[in-house]
Amino acid sequence: MYELAYHMKPDLEEAKIKTHMQDVESLITQNGGTVSTSRDPKKVHLSYPITRHHEAYMGVMDFSGPADMLAGVNAQLKLQEGILRFLIIHKPEGKELRTFGEQRSRKIRTHVTPTPKPIEKASPAEEKQMEKKLEDVLEKI
Repeated sequence: MYELAYHMKPDLEEAKIKTHMQDVESLITQNGGTVSTSRDPKKVHLSYPITRHHEAYMGVMDFSGPADMLAGVNAQLKLQEGILRFLIIHKPEGKELRTFGEQRSRKIRTHVTPTPKPIEKASPAEEKQMEKKLEDVLEKI
């Protein structure tokens, strides 16, 4: 199982966005893969510009197929005009990845104050020794 995420140019029209998405799906099926889920591209603000574009349409799709088909899909995606950048990752079996548009659940961290250790009382003999040492130090000063 693989996941493909891609950025498309922001100046494309709605109809062209749909046709590019269908082209990518047909690209995968032509190379021997099957598309399991596909999410419509949404316009997002980019963290850094890609070829002088600060926004892009981001689409995500899950597909499966043999590993040797990835080289052909990679080569054909590089030739697509509307695609700025893409990434194909292998999804681990049994793990569900966070999908595009879902919010992460955030854990609230609270500061835990450590409990102070109780002060141990010194025995009377130790107290006398400490007082004697303190007096000796004070006399030297």
